[in-house]
Amino acid sequence: MFLYFGVYNISAISPHLPIEIKLITYLKERSVKNRAKEIHLPALNEKKLIQKGFDLYQKQCLFCHGAPGDASSRVIRGLNPDPPPLEKTAENWSSREIAWIIQNGFKMTGMPGFKLHLNKEEIHSLTAFIVRFNTLSPKEYIKMQSWREGEKDVQVQWSAPETGWKKLRRVGKLEQGKKLLKSYGCISCHHIPDVPGANGKVGPSLRNWKKRHYIAGKIVNYPNNLVSWLEYPDEVESHTSMPDLSVTEKDAWHMARYLYSIE
Repeated sequence: MFLYFGVYNISAISPHLPIEIKLITYLKERSVKNRAKEIHLPALNEKKLIQKGFDLYQKQCLFCHGAPGDASSRVIRGLNPDPPPLEKTAENWSSREIAWIIQNGFKMTGMPGFKLHLNKEEIHSLTAFIVRFNTLSPKEYIKMQSWREGEKDVQVQWSAPETGWKKLRRVGKLEQGKKLLKSYGCISCHHIPDVPGANGKVGPSLRNWKKRHYIAGKIVNYPNNLVSWLEYPDEVESHTSMPDLSVTEKDAWHMARYLYSIE
């Protein structure tokens, strides 16, 4: 009777119910995890593989998913679910799972299975580029586009850079970082959870800092970049309101350790 009388609104414009989202997400994650075990991948952080993946991405994926600083096509607005931006994909899925999704797609989403028209090497290349997305800034993406358009002298960093997570855990001290955020005056501009007096409204709240993908909309949010931002904000974004507080590199690692711990 539920089906016959059309109680369920099948319109793409109508959002899914919360219970639907939970069930579909759980089904999707378990299904991919179970089947991705069969995938075998080469080393992905290789220049030629990422170059080829970038070229394939422009032809096969850009239209729906967009890229750093390059929005998806307006034609796909109204799809339900929306094709997501892929910047955080490597944080949510393993490399094998990404390859499986590219290869097989998802039912009832518009995501195709590329296995039908791409060979194994091409799927590996696309996977390598999607993984690279996690450390790819808008500026670097523009350089890649220039290279593709024939500017062969442009300097492009194809392989993923050092992110600094191991160093953060090794040298960063949580409580020291918490104290430094107060002593350097960060509390006057930002709300920082559990830091006394940090209720500033000038800058954004720093809650859930680790979940943010970009810093100042320019660089990817990983430890090495955050340390650079804390030390020399003007070099990252020349028009930023973030003041240069003469933060030392040592102190920046402590401050970064605390910021990434915030939930």
